[in-house]
Amino acid sequence: MNKDIEFNGDDLVKSVESFAMSLNKSDNIKPDFEPGNQYDANNIVCPHCGYQRPAESEDNSEDVFDDECEECGKEFVHWAQISISYVSIKPKN
Repeated sequence: MNKDIEFNGDDLVKSVESFAMSLNKSDNIKPDFEPGNQYDANNIVCPHCGYQRPAESEDNSEDVFDDECEECGKEFVHWAQISISYVSIKPKN
């Protein structure tokens, strides 16, 4: 028994792109995530689900920003915790 199968390339491309995005998002969950306040040197981490995204230049402020997680859709706030260190060394003689 031979059945004809209709093939729509646009739908296939959309399905593959959607699947790839879901894989990428699961790769962006912080390892050993536990819900609650998050502290990370490089990423903004959702305190609800652990989804992390790289901090961008506009994130580098101690101002408080409202945010919405790209993964779970829940709201949270974030800001940069900035510290300064001073270094002193002896000059070469």
